Amino acid sequence: MVSTQHIKTLVVDDEELIRWSLHNALRDMGFTVELASSGDEALQMLNSTHFDIVITDLKMPGLSGLDLLEKIKEKKAETKVIMISAYFSLNTIKQAQEFGAFRCLDKPFGMDDFLRIVKEATEEKNN
Repeated sequence: MVSTQHIKTLVVDDEELIRWSLHNALRDMGFTVELASSGDEALQMLNSTHFDIVITDLKMPGLSGLDLLEKIKEKKAETKVIMISAYFSLNTIKQAQEFGAFRCLDKPFGMDDFLRIVKEATEEKNN
């Protein structure tokens, strides 16, 4: 079993209900979790704090999830980024993969699927 207690995660979504739902699920699994309501806020946090895993929405006011992903990977290539969205297209999935996204997950998603993907990212991070 993978230890989650030292894995810092950042959840970025402009929808408060989604942020808190993911926060609670991750916290219950033992992750350290911080929240950001926009890509711009997340980028500021990433400039001062290391996160092992970032979970980000695709469409947000200001800095988009794809733009955030690109900036994360430029500075901290080892950070695992999971993209979530109700608006994926083949083009955005391709872009996310090219920028280095760990996975893309369509909203609405089941919490079991989400937690499985986070566990995979954690296992890969620990290897």
